[in-house]
Amino acid sequence: MRNTLLLLLTMVPIMAIGQTQINPQAGITFQSLTDSPEGTEFKANIGFIVGGDIRFGDVFYLQPGAFYGRNVTATTFQATDPDG
Repeated sequence: MRNTLLLLLTMVPIMAIGQTQINPQAGITFQSLTDSPEGTEFKANIGFIVGGDIRFGDVFYLQPGAFYGRNVTATTFQATDPDG
């Protein structure tokens, strides 16, 4: 009985590993404004995203993930005093 239970407890994690995938992901983001309002200067730099997800299952699966992204954009407004 003990040997059967021990064998079962060691085989279940091995079978689960065969149905698990780790998917790292990385990318870059580009931004632009098609129409800038008058008196506005827009400067877009390249942003990035990194992270990954882990897929559990073969036919029906669960895919939780964690990602970090950063967009780098600067907008400058020029204000004028209406009183002169």
